[in-house]
Amino acid sequence: MRLKVNEFKHALNMVAPAFQKSTAMPICEYVKIETAEDKVKLTASDLAISIIHEYKGIETNKNETILIAYKDILNYVKLCKNVFIELEAEQVNKMTININITAGSAKMKMSGESEDDFPNIELDEFKYSFLMDAEMFGILQKKALPFAADDDLRPSMSAVRMKKVNGQTSFASTNGYTASILLFEENESLQKLDDFQLLIPRYLKHLEQIFSINNELVTVNVSGSKIAFQDSDTTLIGYQIDENYPDLEAVLNGHKDGEIVKVNKQALIDELTVAGNFTGSNNDVLFDFAKDKIHLKAQDMDYGKDYDNSIQAESSEELAIKLPYDQVIKACKACQGDTVHLVHHHTNNKAVFVKSEDGNYEVLIMPMK
Repeated sequence: MRLKVNEFKHALNMVAPAFQKSTAMPICEYVKIETAEDKVKLTASDLAISIIHEYKGIETNKNETILIAYKDILNYVKLCKNVFIELEAEQVNKMTININITAGSAKMKMSGESEDDFPNIELDEFKYSFLMDAEMFGILQKKALPFAADDDLRPSMSAVRMKKVNGQTSFASTNGYTASILLFEENESLQKLDDFQLLIPRYLKHLEQIFSINNELVTVNVSGSKIAFQDSDTTLIGYQIDENYPDLEAVLNGHKDGEIVKVNKQALIDELTVAGNFTGSNNDVLFDFAKDKIHLKAQDMDYGKDYDNSIQAESSEELAIKLPYDQVIKACKACQGDTVHLVHHHTNNKAVFVKSEDGNYEVLIMPMK
């Protein structure tokens, strides 16, 4: 098969997320390359996710399939200065396949594998489908994933929950100590669907990288155990988590009658960044809410350092509460607008909700003892 180097390099980069985890199956270290007529298709899988990328290549009357070690061919292509590269499979014996590579006058061999050993990538029959703007994946990377659990011991809590109920679609995440919820304006494809709940694992972080290039509407197809995200040339297939998810609405809705403190977002971030240098290993900062200010206090018991400063705020009552400063910063950065609302509720363990000005995004932060 004859390929244009720049197009081939781009295609290899598109399937790169499937090679970011170590695997116990050597065949998953290989990329499958297929040519037919003027189409080139690359397929990669680590068994958790599979990525298929197709593009228009050089027209050929010969259908070919080659499996080659991904990292080896990627490193070679990165260094290749030629316009074209040619790959040819050579069956040495029943057990050995070599891939002969020609780029200009340069020639070399790499090991290949039989396509019979490559994972069979199939989807169950779709239960439902809808469209998402590619830009939404970047928003979820910023507003949802940072508040999800980052370990594999709690699969459901490491996922981002997408939920449609009573005509409202939202995304939510939690790690048990903080939680976020983002209201999503439904498009026509979602409005036609019945209520559903979908738990998308942490491979969500790859979707922005893959689909922001074309910046098209992405079709999301949901089957019994898998989810397929697809635009005009790339498909990512991953599993979905079938577990119960915490009822975040019951918790988040508990602040409706809470007190609201309005504060400049950047001023709060700046002060907390400084205060964080005085927290030691605890990461907690005392928020002392007064009528027209927030008093921030931190103490490093190990080194005897103290921090004590105030910033202007609009507050209606007095309250003192310890919060993890880094989580408050993370929540503020995820909020749009110049002002954030800090909402606290006495009956909810004095938890604080960091809320955006438009009311469509909020983060629950539990207090430190």
